[in-house]
Amino acid sequence: MFENTYSNYERILMRFGLLAFRITLDFMYIYILKKEYINIPLLLSGYERGAFTFAVTPTRIILSYLLTLLFIEFVMRFIVRKDRPHELICISLLAISVLPNLAMFSYSEIEWGFVLWLTLFWIACFAIMHLFTKNPANSIETKLWSKLHFLSDKKISQYIFWIIVLLFIIGSIAFAYFFHGRFYINLSFNPEDVYESRLSARGTIGTVFNYFRNTSMYTIIPILLNAFLRKKKYGLFGICLLTLLLLYSIDSQKAVIMLAVVSIIGAFIVKIKAAKTIIMGFLFVNIFVILFYLATGNLLLIDYLVKRIYFIPAIISKCYYEYIGIHGNLVFLSSFFQSMNLISNYAYKELSLPFQIGKYYFGSSSISANTGGFAGAYAYGVIGMIIVPIVYGYLFKLLDRLYPSMEIKYYFPFIVISAFTIEGTTLPSVILVYGLVIGLFLLYVMNNSGLFERNESTQKRFLFRRKS
Repeated sequence: MFENTYSNYERILMRFGLLAFRITLDFMYIYILKKEYINIPLLLSGYERGAFTFAVTPTRIILSYLLTLLFIEFVMRFIVRKDRPHELICISLLAISVLPNLAMFSYSEIEWGFVLWLTLFWIACFAIMHLFTKNPANSIETKLWSKLHFLSDKKISQYIFWIIVLLFIIGSIAFAYFFHGRFYINLSFNPEDVYESRLSARGTIGTVFNYFRNTSMYTIIPILLNAFLRKKKYGLFGICLLTLLLLYSIDSQKAVIMLAVVSIIGAFIVKIKAAKTIIMGFLFVNIFVILFYLATGNLLLIDYLVKRIYFIPAIISKCYYEYIGIHGNLVFLSSFFQSMNLISNYAYKELSLPFQIGKYYFGSSSISANTGGFAGAYAYGVIGMIIVPIVYGYLFKLLDRLYPSMEIKYYFPFIVISAFTIEGTTLPSVILVYGLVIGLFLLYVMNNSGLFERNESTQKRFLFRRKS
């Protein structure tokens, strides 16, 4: 297993990089968003209905920075060790979920209980991930891996890999064709066109087909897209790209294109010392976005990065915390329990929680205000706050066992996708709707197929750097 280690100097540099990243988030929230929210319709609507506020309180700023230092130290001391996949996901979640929430807390009027529960949840998550990935496999996991031993055969794994490729590519193309009645590609990113596309698609896709489509366009196709490009299989790359565009054209989910682009670019950049590269990458991207905005006044990057990745999830998390405190928690498998008449007076029976949040805080019941991470767990109460970290801990432990023969350039898209979906949706949706488990299985098959092994030159270069 090829793993990196970091010197004390590199670890200090990474700590300062994360702290500087937090400072850029503060600037983005208290200066850019405060100035420009009136020009972003969704944010304007949310501000008018109390979804977020702006206020400078020294006590909040001091507390949030103390918590920032706590999280940075915890992650750098206990999580970042050898550039394993779960470590890279944890760093990404720290950057796109934990720190934006703390930055928003510093300069708003959020209840103090919010930051308390937020801190408890993420400390629990990182602590469980550290414990689970540190310990060796238990007897149950050993039995599970022994049952999958037949997949260690390269020929069998290659056959299964190509079956997965054909299943998702042909299935996705057929699905897109039958949805439109023709082959149709819509590359418009205009907000009105996107809204119209999503509205027309809502309710017309069956549950099973929707699961298949999301798994394909968010997880499977981006992994294959990157893999075929890196292997210079340009014909297969083109087919995967066409498939992704056909799926995007159904309801114009811009995140699909964004994740694919970020995954491919990141896979080319992140090689040796991946954790350090990711941290510095986040910092440099934020600095570039700030300078671009100050120089041009253009809101393009603000809309896609600052709003969509950092602060809309943080704002929705705050909304979940407030709304659930008034109307009660979600119930696991609520539809099943309602059909058995085991629960009554359920607040989310007629309209699900994401749409109620959209209606109450953003003025439209057609807005699905989904979120994950802390708020996705908190929505289910104490049970969710306990179960979610444990499940993710086991899944990340499983992920670490899948990649010993693959270079990071092949599984990096899965890192990006996992961090994005964990931040943006609840645990059941991450597993069922966005195909986290199927993605893990695909990586396992790719690893055993021998098609994506580290080449000799890469291995020598890696060993030389470690000796140095």
